[in-house]
Amino acid sequence: MFHLKSSLLATLCLGFVFVLHADVPANYQGKPFTDIYHKSGPPNIPGIVQCALYDLGGEGVAYHDTDAVNNGSGKLNLEPGHQRAHAGEYIWHFRKDEGVDLSFVKDWADLNHTNLVTPHINQLYIGWTADGEWVNYTVNVARPGTYRIKALYSFQTNSVTFDLNGQPAAACRLPVPTLNYHQWNYAEIGTIKFSEAGLQLLTFHYGKGNNFAYFEFEPLEVPVPGKLQGSVEVKQYDTQYITVAGQVNRPGRIQIPADHLIDVVEAIGAAGDFTRLARKNKIELRRNRTGETIKFSYDQLRKLAEQGNRVMLEPGDVVVVDPPDGE
Repeated sequence: MFHLKSSLLATLCLGFVFVLHADVPANYQGKPFTDIYHKSGPPNIPGIVQCALYDLGGEGVAYHDTDAVNNGSGKLNLEPGHQRAHAGEYIWHFRKDEGVDLSFVKDWADLNHTNLVTPHINQLYIGWTADGEWVNYTVNVARPGTYRIKALYSFQTNSVTFDLNGQPAAACRLPVPTLNYHQWNYAEIGTIKFSEAGLQLLTFHYGKGNNFAYFEFEPLEVPVPGKLQGSVEVKQYDTQYITVAGQVNRPGRIQIPADHLIDVVEAIGAAGDFTRLARKNKIELRRNRTGETIKFSYDQLRKLAEQGNRVMLEPGDVVVVDPPDGE
């Protein structure tokens, strides 16, 4: 079973559509998150925006939190019982000196029961949410258009909003409640329109009653080859995708170019490469066409490539890096 797949859940979007000028505000002082393990720059859209990787810049610039204490990384996870062996110092205390409250998916708290959709162990998330809080993300929009927004979240059916470059852009609602803060679901929550490509500032506003792990942005509109928009000819896009999940830095869907197929190693690189915690000897290729699952280690894949036998991907294939034990 591929865990990050929603069961039949209806989309509950408030239906607002906004048309905005696309550009990061000139007076914005925040910067895309980066550290020793995250060096790939702003997240791409289409793609996944990890909630814990909000911009650098501090309170009032990159985020607003109702208190200065990081109640997860800087408080709860100082306790020995919360320093799980499956994580480590980096995950336990991720961004501990900042006000946004962060924690991670734990074996005994999040994975010891049935979830609507099972998150990956060590998945970082925003928790201890309170009314009026927000976080900023500098994002790189690959192409303009309307995108559906999917969320990995927990607990209450609250409304959330997004701003784009300082202006309201989307009003959405979490569609299905879960039993508590540690039972998770993944579902479509609304849509947003990006009017132009390039770097843009995405602001996520939220209130109390949820944990948030990440958002996935998927295009609703596919350009038609050769169709003219005004006086500009639209380039041809291939509408086929592969998915890379698990312990990579930017999990999500990757568009396959019309004139260039990619192999498993290239796909992992396109997804931001392995996380620090990834077990490189556990890679699964789940074929969409045949339904079979093929297991590799990274060393095996590289040796095959050196021998001229690259493992090529087909549309709809899923690559899972370090799937949870027992899958």
